[in-house]
Amino acid sequence: MAGQSGSKPACTSTSTSSKVMINVVSAKMVQPLTGAGPTVELTLQNQWGCPVTSLSAILELYKNYTYYFNDVNSSHPLGQGQTVTANQTLFEGEFDSTVSYPLVIEGTIQDTLFTETVMIQILPV
Repeated sequence: MAGQSGSKPACTSTSTSSKVMINVVSAKMVQPLTGAGPTVELTLQNQWGCPVTSLSAILELYKNYTYYFNDVNSSHPLGQGQTVTANQTLFEGEFDSTVSYPLVIEGTIQDTLFTETVMIQILPV
């Protein structure tokens, strides 16, 4: 078809930091509180002009807790500006809400894997 090329469109960022592909909107404890450990809700936002087709995040405390964003896939990509949320119970997990912890975000944009690490604070209930 005229006007189309075989190359992929360039991804552009709407973030204030050109290095941030995925923005952490929030990381907070949610109800119900259990004896097994706190449940932490993580909300991420796509800051790029290209859809994200896979997404996960690893919260690094004294052990790692992986968040799987199963709603994000090639059939249902996360578009620019869209958010996605996942919950994880931190079994035997303890954290200090005044301390920042590393969050490793991994995903796929245009068949290209990306990884970025950001520091987050987990807000109490």
